[in-house]
Amino acid sequence: FLVDGISFFVSFGVLWSVRPQAALPPAPRPHLLREIREGLAFTFTIPWLWITIFLFALVNAAYVGALAVALPILVRDDLHADARVFGLIEGLTGAGAIAGAVVLGQLKPVRIGLAMYLACVVQGLTMIAFGATGVIPVLLVFAAIGGAAITVFGVLWETALQRHVPGPLLGRVTSIDFFGGTLLGPVAPLVAGVVVASNGAPIVFIGAGTTIALLCLAALAVPSIRQLQG
Repeated sequence: FLVDGISFFVSFGVLWSVRPQAALPPAPRPHLLREIREGLAFTFTIPWLWITIFLFALVNAAYVGALAVALPILVRDDLHADARVFGLIEGLTGAGAIAGAVVLGQLKPVRIGLAMYLACVVQGLTMIAFGATGVIPVLLVFAAIGGAAITVFGVLWETALQRHVPGPLLGRVTSIDFFGGTLLGPVAPLVAGVVVASNGAPIVFIGAGTTIALLCLAALAVPSIRQLQG
């Protein structure tokens, strides 16, 4: 926690040292409510955009509930392990994320909608494996695969936004994306906690992973998602 806290001061110092070029005179801006309406109107005219935003309200809720609440209980009560194993799982998730980003940079898929949703399905399957497998080395492998899958989806999603959303609307669409994606975030840990208390941690992972995989497979039935290109 100390190192993490210090890193924010380092980031602040780096940003403080930046000397931007002379800014152009700001263009006149419309009323705030009009800007919000324009952002919402654009978002809801593009199926791949609004479907992904609100589908991921459920996907992110399932993921957060499992990882934030059920994982420590799974490690302690079902794997009979300690903080070192928990740290390995978290660390290998991060290592998988780095590896996924490197590999993705070499592959450069064209059908990014198909690729990012298949990555989401893989993420769901790794979570099912967490609930169904009690072998620690196997779980570590799945943690790395899951981390890679998360990064693949995230990079391709941000690529889609950058390439297909007009620049003047990008900030508003990104705000809608963040709002939709975190909409159920406060509820997810509560639901996961109730399920863990009554049925144990593995069932949370199996339920969350199944939900994620099925939602992402269903999304592939949408033509604009399958045909989305980078």
